[in-house]
Amino acid sequence: MTHGDQERLKGKAVVFLRNLGDQEGKKGVKLDEDQDSEVLFLEVNQQILMYLNNSMELVYQQFIERMDESHWDQCENESIEEFISLSKKFGTEVQGAMKSMAPGQEQFCMDPDELAKHSQNENDKFAYYEKCFVQWLNSISELLNDEKEGKKESIDAGPLVEINYWRDRMQKITTWCEQLKGKDFNVVKNAFIQKSK
Repeated sequence: MTHGDQERLKGKAVVFLRNLGDQEGKKGVKLDEDQDSEVLFLEVNQQILMYLNNSMELVYQQFIERMDESHWDQCENESIEEFISLSKKFGTEVQGAMKSMAPGQEQFCMDPDELAKHSQNENDKFAYYEKCFVQWLNSISELLNDEKEGKKESIDAGPLVEINYWRDRMQKITTWCEQLKGKDFNVVKNAFIQKSK
């Protein structure tokens, strides 16, 4: 059992969350009862984003679009439009998250064939590590200094364009931060630490 913040999901995981509010640490879990309303749990697997995307795209979004005025009851038009807009935006963000996790998006991986070629000699292998590390640093530098691309704004663009730009940028940086916890990056990092001792 772990907190789940360092290990990547390999198959299925069961998540437990204890909701105590102000009572935190003051009482124990009820082990003698079948249910404890303070303990929430769910099962998570590697396809959770795919399931969420399918639910949003094939069920939820289509259901919302087919709703007529009687379903919305006393909701104001502005609230309805905002709700529909935010639902679509959430669906788009889920699709973006899926794309960022698709195979081939990894930025910080070594080529297994190249690594095998350089593994005969320790100095050769370290030189290959250095080459990879420089490439990774250049990739990070390009991402953080992507002002050349700029924001594709129209003349009448409002604050929403700016918010979307920074949200997308944050999503990309977050994805790369997760990849920096990967095996290859850590192998290279540890090799540098050992070399510097």
